[in-house]
Amino acid sequence: MRIYPLLVLTMRKSTAAAALTLAVFLQGCGPSESPPPPPPEERSPGFDYAEQTGPENLQELIQNRPGAEAFDFTAYAYDCNGISVIARPQDGELTLMLPERELTLPQVEAASGVKYSDDETVFWGKSINTGTLSVDGEERQCTLNRSETTWVDARIRGVLFRAANTEPRWHIEVRPEQIVMVHQYGEARVEVPNPGVQDEDGLRKRWRVETEAHQLEIVAEQRACTDVMAGEVNPWTVTVTLDGRSYTGCGRDLN
Repeated sequence: MRIYPLLVLTMRKSTAAAALTLAVFLQGCGPSESPPPPPPEERSPGFDYAEQTGPENLQELIQNRPGAEAFDFTAYAYDCNGISVIARPQDGELTLMLPERELTLPQVEAASGVKYSDDETVFWGKSINTGTLSVDGEERQCTLNRSETTWVDARIRGVLFRAANTEPRWHIEVRPEQIVMVHQYGEARVEVPNPGVQDEDGLRKRWRVETEAHQLEIVAEQRACTDVMAGEVNPWTVTVTLDGRSYTGCGRDLN
């Protein structure tokens, strides 16, 4: 199931109209009365998607939604008519990281969708995919940049280096204290201590760690790498070898 945690409809009255608005918002659809269910591979057994109830806040939506890990981030990247904006939702407020400043907007009542405003700056929308930003007297239409969101979110969480590939889907994060790899399309997760960078010469760096359960090596070369599926070019070409199996992908320094 898709998740749209940034713009959450606060619903306290159970009316038919509110329930319909919420169903449209959570699915990121148009004004259809019957939003299509998520793809079969994203559904959770035993969960009736046609009878979802409205969450009171962002945390409730993230914690209670089956399969929330599919699109559960702490920060989101938007393209807003030529400027890049990072949005960080918290309970009852939204922090916007603009090119030259950072603003925190409280959530306010809205006739539809979700709205954050400090009377001078407003961010409003009905789904996570699009929104309207009014800042410095100018209104900008914002579109979620899904591929960039994964990198922005990792940097905000303190990740030092990240690499990934779309097909087969996997990603690895070098964090200050540990290295975490998620592979097999999200079904498998490996965590090992971060031994620190080895053999770094500016154009190449390597991490290698061996535990009782796993052998892991990351070799990153500073050579342009194109992720065809995501349509982006990253500065590092990365090979990960986990327990004798190799994975190749693209990476970025994030610190």
